[in-house]
Formats: sequence, structure tokens, C-alpha cells
Amino acid sequence: MIVHAYRVLFLLVPLVVGSCAEREGTQFVVPLQNDPYLTVRPTFKEQAAWFMFDTGAGAHTLARWFVDAAGMATEDDLLTGVQARDAAGQPVLLQAIRNAAGRLADGRSIVLESVIVADFPPKFQDEEVGGLLNPQLLASDGQAVVLDLRVPELRFERLDHAVRRIGARTLAQDEFQVCSEADAPIPNLLYAVAVTARDQT
Repeated sequence: MIVHAYRVLFLLVPLVVGSCAEREGTQFVVPLQNDPYLTVRPTFKEQAAWFMFDTGAGAHTLARWFVDAAGMATEDDLLTGVQARDAAGQPVLLQAIRNAAGRLADGRSIVLESVIVADFPPKFQDEEVGGLLNPQLLASDGQAVVLDLRVPELRFERLDHAVRRIGARTLAQDEFQVCSEADAPIPNLLYAVAVTARDQT
């Protein structure tokens, strides 16, 4: 397992205006801080911090400084034998947390079922950034999580409702790949889509 803890990617989502009936499929919406990284500020064990969304991350990753400040218990034996390296190729010590329960600014609860803990550069602590969240892994069965960069917001809704609301096209099986390790110590999930870029000049 290779953890790229500092690469932040965002999913661009085209939106269309839905009817009132369609909006009933929305389960809840999380407004995001309108800064360059679109962040959210949850609280875990009375410790709050900013978290960035990384659609390219295979798993949620918390910064070690935040885990220590919040007094969150790690399960060191979960990642025995798992090796990771940062973008510079240096080894990264990993720990794990199961079912990290927190709350959002509006009091709504959030649970991160499987989390990797790693050292982040000091700048993250200076800016109170507690880690990176994979939005795809926040969805439950039959649910979609749509990261909208224009509002900005993170919307949790039924999958069928999300497809209708944003006018999405369902891809054929040969147009995408799902890379999942459900049986790994920290289950992770990545998507790959074939894209062709054309020079318009």
C-alpha cells in the first residue's frame, strides 16, 4: 500500500437545477469553507481541525499531530507488515484507527470506519489541518456523495437521485475500473476512467 498523503485532487461535477421532488432525495448537505482547498471542520474527541477532501486518496488519512491532540487510540497491529512511502520515496510510519466518531459544525455525526494515521509536514499543524478525507468512502450503500466545487458543498443523497440531478451518464463496464481492497487492513477504494484529451489550438 502506497500512501500519497499530500496530493489533493478534486472531482469536478457539472450541476443542473433539480425539481422540488428530486430534492427530496437529498439526505443532507455539508457546506464547505470557500477557501482554495474546500475544507470542512469536524470535531473528534473535542479537538477540531480543518480537513481537506482528496478524491484520489485510497483511504482517509489523519495527521499524527491531530490524533495525538485529540487523544485518539490507534490500533498498531492492524498495519503490521504494511509499508508506505511519501512522494519523496521516504518510509512513512503508519498506524490505524477504527470507527473514529466525530461531529460536524451543525452537530451532525460523522464516522470514519477505517483511518490511516501518518506524519504530515509541520505546515499542516501550523494551519490546523487534521488530515485528508476520501469523499467516496463517506457514502453508505445505495448512497452517493457529490463534491460540488461551485457552491461549494458536499451533498449526501440517494445514488439514483444524484444521477438524475446532475445529469450524469452511466458508464459502460469497459469504460472504468474499480480498484478496491476490501480485505486489506485498511479497506481502500480508487476509481480509474479512460480519458482522451484533444488539443483545441
